Amino acid sequence: LARGSVVTQRATDRADGKPLTNAPQHLGTLQLAVPLSTRDLSLALDGRFVGRRLTRTGRSLGSFWQSNLIATWQPRHVPVMVQGGVQNLFDVECAHPVGNEFVQDAIAQDGRAASIKLSVRF
Repeated sequence: LARGSVVTQRATDRADGKPLTNAPQHLGTLQLAVPLSTRDLSLALDGRFVGRRLTRTGRSLGSFWQSNLIATWQPRHVPVMVQGGVQNLFDVECAHPVGNEFVQDAIAQDGRAASIKLSVRF
């Protein structure tokens, strides 16, 4: 599986023509997944690009590319699935703009994190 998307936009305030806050001009995604060995195991990489954005105070937050890596084991004819992943694989520092209800104008996001998920169907 391979798929991706690219978006270009220019969002402005109708009243004054200034760029809107938290409205990146460029967005992109890329997803790749491959089965391994007997197809019971798969490996997936997904990434997203978020372009430069403005905060409500006019500060510019830089663009970033963030990737996640996920391994899934789901044997056929067994109602079990085990999934492990690493989010923010390359430990990219980024922040998201926030609204007026917050004191700060951007909130830093988590760095690299790992997770394990076990699902049993019954």
